[in-house]
Amino acid sequence: MEKISGYQLFTLTVMFQIGTTSVFGFAAKAGKDAWIVTLLSVVFGALLILLYFTLMRMHTGLTLVQCFPAQFGRWIGTPLAWLYPLLFLYLAGRDLRNFGEVIRGTILTQTPLFVIMFLFTLVTAYGLYHGIEPLGRLGEFLFPVLVVVPYIVLTCLLIGSDIIDIGRVQPIAEHGWIAIWKNLWPLNVIIPYGETIVFTMIWPLVNQPNQVMKATLLATVVYGILLGFSDFLAITILSERMFQRNVFPYYALMRQINIADFLQNLDAIVVLQFCTVGFFKFALYMFGTIRGIQQLTGIQNGKVLILPSALTAIFLADTMSSNISEHLYVGLKLVPYFLGIPFFILLPFVLFVVAWFRSMYAGSKETQ
Repeated sequence: MEKISGYQLFTLTVMFQIGTTSVFGFAAKAGKDAWIVTLLSVVFGALLILLYFTLMRMHTGLTLVQCFPAQFGRWIGTPLAWLYPLLFLYLAGRDLRNFGEVIRGTILTQTPLFVIMFLFTLVTAYGLYHGIEPLGRLGEFLFPVLVVVPYIVLTCLLIGSDIIDIGRVQPIAEHGWIAIWKNLWPLNVIIPYGETIVFTMIWPLVNQPNQVMKATLLATVVYGILLGFSDFLAITILSERMFQRNVFPYYALMRQINIADFLQNLDAIVVLQFCTVGFFKFALYMFGTIRGIQQLTGIQNGKVLILPSALTAIFLADTMSSNISEHLYVGLKLVPYFLGIPFFILLPFVLFVVAWFRSMYAGSKETQ
């Protein structure tokens, strides 16, 4: 069985959580307090991830889709378990559409959306064919090269451009903490921390199980700090109004880099970063889909599921919305409530409660 290391899990988790948030400003509705929303969301996101980790620790060696039949039995647990591969596949389609919209809206403006998504899926399917272990090694290599170093360099260039106005983030919490909470919950907890539930399909494959919680929580904190600082920069450079109105605020942010009218137009680097993290997020959703279906059907070779899953993801991405406005409305207004809360919070919590009561009951019987 293929395995990944704790560090590879860390890099995959950070890039998965960055995902589309590297371009879309999900906390932008909070205006000048977006950076506060992002930092606070880390706390609630970490608690949610701890719930997932506790579930997995109560079912050592099992994935999420195996936990439901183990606790609820075949007739109830199996249908519930099937909901998660289907959910992962739908979210893979949404992520693919996100990628296509960003690429078409920034650098390949004349290229058909379907062509962009098809080529991206082709590359991802090739990566999935080789398995999770090469994917982990690729993440281990690309994370410092295409995420960490460019982030540091671009941040230094933004600061060096002398366009930061700290006054744009003041006054802090101008509209009160209730307004901050409304922008925090549920969107900025569901995305990306609730989405991290897909890693319950991957955690049993980590060769050092004792590092799973440490690597995942560290990745969550690192992501939160990176995004929180990016929000802070976006507000102080673009202004609150521009940050809220821009569809791709971080892309617009990097277009502001200008060192002596010589070093500028570096926004393509942001797109390259987005392609990298977008690839891993899409690939991990697809991996969770394929592994879940494989375990529920008993198929020996999961590779036979790659092609039909990839084609389904393309179909979903191409047909789920007619334009980017509709796509963002569904993703930001409907998905967190109708998919995020039930499948990322309620069902895992119910599973935890049932598993806990059953373990307590079994323990009491053993002591009698």
